[in-house]
Amino acid sequence: MPVKTTKPIPAAFLHKNMGLLPGATVRTDMLRCTLLILLVISGITACMASTPPVQPSLLMTVSDNSADQNTTLTLQFTWNGYVGFSTPPEYIIVEAFFMADGTRLGAFPVSRQTDPCETEHTCTYSTSVSTVNFPPGEFMLVGTDPL
Repeated sequence: MPVKTTKPIPAAFLHKNMGLLPGATVRTDMLRCTLLILLVISGITACMASTPPVQPSLLMTVSDNSADQNTTLTLQFTWNGYVGFSTPPEYIIVEAFFMADGTRLGAFPVSRQTDPCETEHTCTYSTSVSTVNFPPGEFMLVGTDPL
C-alpha cells in the first residue's frame, strides 16, 4: 500500500503580492506616494529658501542750487534694500574723477539724513558740495555703499 505524506505549508512565507490584511497593498502604495510627495515638496521649499535676497540699490540725484560762479551741488542718495537681509550703511562714499583723464580727485562721505531710516526698505542720504573744490572742466561722481 502506498504511503501518503502530507507536507505542511508554512504560513510565514506568503507570496510577495499577498497582504496580511485585505487592502494592505493599497495602504502601502498610498504611504509610498505620500512620502514621495513630501520629499518633492521639501525639496522645492529647500530650493526656495536658499535663493539669495535681492541686493540693495543706490540711486544718486544731483541738483544745482545756484546760477552764479560759486555753484553748490546737492547730492541726494536713496538706498533701497530689505533691512532684514542688508543693513543700511551709516554713510555713502562718493568718489570724484576728472573726466578728461580719469584721475581720481578724492572721496568724501555722505551721512544718512534720518536715523533710523524712514521706512524698512528706504534710507536717504544728503549733502551739499561746493564746486570750488573741483578743478574746471567735467568731473564724474560715483557713489558706493561701503558695506
